Amino acid sequence: MRTLTLVFFLIFCNLIFGQSWQNISPTNVTGDITSVFFINEDIGFVIDGSIYKTTDGGSTWVSKSADGGYKRDIYFINSTTGYACGDQGAIVKTTDAGETWAQCTTGASLPFYSICFPSLSVGFAACNDGKVYKTTDAGSSWIAYSASTSIKNVFFITESIGFSASTTSVYKSTDGGATWSYNAQGGTYASIYFKDAEKGYISGIGYGYRQTANTGTTWAYQDIAAANSNKIMNLDFYGSNNGIAVGNNGIIISTTDGGTNWTTASSVTTNELLDVDFVSNNVAYAAGRSGTILKFSDNSGVENLNSKSIIATNNAPNPFNKSTVINYTLNKSQDIKIEVYNILGKKITTLFEGKKPIGEYQITFDATNYKSGMYFYSIISNDYTITKKMLIEK
Repeated sequence: MRTLTLVFFLIFCNLIFGQSWQNISPTNVTGDITSVFFINEDIGFVIDGSIYKTTDGGSTWVSKSADGGYKRDIYFINSTTGYACGDQGAIVKTTDAGETWAQCTTGASLPFYSICFPSLSVGFAACNDGKVYKTTDAGSSWIAYSASTSIKNVFFITESIGFSASTTSVYKSTDGGATWSYNAQGGTYASIYFKDAEKGYISGIGYGYRQTANTGTTWAYQDIAAANSNKIMNLDFYGSNNGIAVGNNGIIISTTDGGTNWTTASSVTTNELLDVDFVSNNVAYAAGRSGTILKFSDNSGVENLNSKSIIATNNAPNPFNKSTVINYTLNKSQDIKIEVYNILGKKITTLFEGKKPIGEYQITFDATNYKSGMYFYSIISNDYTITKKMLIEK
């Protein structure tokens, strides 16, 4: 589960849920999909043991060879570089957006179940041998750190602070995976996800999840009535408030207030859903058993579009090196703010704050003083907010 994908950390609202989920399951993907990851609204990957790629928003999927071994999880750190992990200690890497994959040498022999990269060069993978494997050189070499008897999930918020989980316990590291301390117990854990530096979730526990608001110092269980007695297997947020959770019997639930209240979406499958990726404020994908792939898109029509005070936005180039131009259109005269955030949800700059009349506008974001990685920009008005991803590549 990714959601790259992290992602997550900005406040926005007015996402329309419910009736816009469609079953786009292809005929050539038939296994249980354990991971879905999209680079943008159109280009993404699913894994059912094999790696499949789409470049047209899920309309078609093409198999991408990766040494023939069974794969379980996939993670991209930018538009071209990604990693997948699976059986027999296998981790593979791509530098051409998934067209070709090369084997990494890990020294492991048992399956990897989960992989994540908090930065371009530092990554972690959870192995069934009870160890978390770490690379500091973008996958060229890996070192193993003991964490438990069997590790199924790993999620690092930064290069230093992260969490791993066995089927029954959660562990925390504050030194980049070198040592692990017991953090939480109870239930059968399916996934770990942090939407910012402090607030995180563990799913797979009954009909809800455990959540922390203090980076794992304490955890509290929250039952979700909207889940209708279905186990929640995975969840993802885009922004601080809007989230999607998926689980047994094709259940999809959504929140627009940070998880205080959840609403059940109309069912489009009865197959168990195992992963979800909230790609943008308009698009999300969910996937699961028997090759099931679902897509949410906000195709609410011209009438709804024109009711929004901000009716269009994009930035180009994206990815970019030194600068990018943000384009946006205002449907009415209003006060707006344009803010940029890093992957942890911390505001790094305000590009504009003031009143603008109706019209089309451009503003440049100068990234000279910022490191490579994923960033977000928000255009905020009194009644609507748009948030988009940006990738700096240096």
